[in-house]
Amino acid sequence: MREYLHGEGVDSELLSRLSPPVQVERRTGIARQGRTVRHAHLYASDYLRLRENVDEEWAFLALCELDPGLSPPPLKPVRLGGEGRLADVRACERQDLLTLPEHPDRFPDGKVLVYLATPAIWRRTSPDGSWRDAWLPPLPDGAHLVAAAVNGPEHVASARPDRTGGVEYAWLRWAVPAGSVYLLRFTGPDPERTARDWAVRAHGRAWGEGDDNPDHTGRRLATAGFGLILTGTWT
Repeated sequence: MREYLHGEGVDSELLSRLSPPVQVERRTGIARQGRTVRHAHLYASDYLRLRENVDEEWAFLALCELDPGLSPPPLKPVRLGGEGRLADVRACERQDLLTLPEHPDRFPDGKVLVYLATPAIWRRTSPDGSWRDAWLPPLPDGAHLVAAAVNGPEHVASARPDRTGGVEYAWLRWAVPAGSVYLLRFTGPDPERTARDWAVRAHGRAWGEGDDNPDHTGRRLATAGFGLILTGTWT
């Protein structure tokens, strides 16, 4: 990944030997009302299952920045992906576990490559004033989009339980998939410096978390880890 961000050659043989840790399972279902199928409620959903192997163990690292006065979550088993699957939780220092590939030092001609490390949820206002999920992120000042490589959207669902064991609310959004790439080019009197200032500041953070994003909901989604990016350069 570091070589890719720096615009260097990538070992294609190495990439061919890599396999993702998750497998995609598509399930088709129907929604019922009593013993009757509800009209137009046939659906298909993709689920992710971790690759199971006796020689492998998996860990999820949740990167968070606590507000002053808040404490880390309690260290105890928690549900992961269902009531029958548990995971141990412990607090770790960021520098001990998370080492992101570094960004390049120079960005010739103001060219910045943005690699999406986690799915992103960006929203834009439609002509009627409502918010819609979009594939294009909020561009920084002085930058324009040259090209983008974006696959089909991923659906992301979330729900909040209430105190009675039911569901207080639930939502489904369309996310830009991880692995998407955006090629930006900065303009102005000193495009290379402007590009570097933004790329260094944005590297390893969520795109859209700043106050320059007018979408309050989008900023909150960014704090949950949606839209984590790595920055590099392109030719």
